[in-house]
Amino acid sequence: MSPPALTFFDTLLTILGVNKDAPRRPAFEKVHPDQTHSFVCRSVVGSRFNAPYHYHPEVELTLITHSHGHRFIGSHAGPFKPGDLVLVGALLPHVWLNPPGCRRAEAIVLQFDPKLGGDPFWNLPELHPVNRLLARAGHGLVFTGKTRNKVSDILGSLLSTQGPGRLLLLLEILSLLAAARPASILSTGSPHPASPTQPHSDTETRIDRVYRHLAAHFHEPIAQPAIARNAGLSPAAFSRFFHRVTGRTFSSVLIDMRLGEACRLLQETDLPITDICHRAGFQNLSNFNRQFLARFHLPPRAWRSRFAPESLRTAPASA
Repeated sequence: MSPPALTFFDTLLTILGVNKDAPRRPAFEKVHPDQTHSFVCRSVVGSRFNAPYHYHPEVELTLITHSHGHRFIGSHAGPFKPGDLVLVGALLPHVWLNPPGCRRAEAIVLQFDPKLGGDPFWNLPELHPVNRLLARAGHGLVFTGKTRNKVSDILGSLLSTQGPGRLLLLLEILSLLAAARPASILSTGSPHPASPTQPHSDTETRIDRVYRHLAAHFHEPIAQPAIARNAGLSPAAFSRFFHRVTGRTFSSVLIDMRLGEACRLLQETDLPITDICHRAGFQNLSNFNRQFLARFHLPPRAWRSRFAPESLRTAPASA
């Protein structure tokens, strides 16, 4: 039988070296525009992104302008870097986490009530494509290419725009996203909280701590049974907990994070592939090549040749 929730929570805090007496931010977030605005568009600047794994009734569009790390959106776990543009639907849990040592993290965040203006407005025939976009955003959508570039420019303008122009820019952004080529869906499941007014729960707190531990240590040997044992759970109980909350297995999320880091290093550095293998957390080159090929249908060297800048395409395969 699983131990009480508080025991599990406190054990996870011990694993992660977090002071259990520190304030526990709620996993449910209610977005509050100020009195002069009907929705939020703000610049987030700090040494790292500090929001917990959370959800809210508002739709969120996040543009990363500086830093990198891993994002967790519903059942999705993957890397992010500058230029990352993601639309998160209402009630879809999400968090952006930076690696240890991060000293600068910046983003532009747009949050709006999907019923802003009321049903008659959203039921206008001109907005049917936008409604379809918001429905798909329930799984998380990532945008690239020209659409990302255009929307990024508008978000920058939206930060300083006042009055009716703000609403026009919001509609322009949604129109561009709705008209874009089908965006990549991030989360294959729908692990939404039970209620949009549900307060903070131990489940969201626990998974937030687990994700933070993974984001800080994914490149190190991580044994699921050891984490389960230290948390006071059997491996089977921990597996059930993790799968119930995320819709995925612990090992698949860990592999996704390591492969995402490997892609970042292949695209941004000239490190030999053997070094990238170990820096991403894989213990041997054969397993790394096998996992990479299974996920991307290309070996690492071919992936680098196709997606990395010209100057990195001939980087050595080994030290």
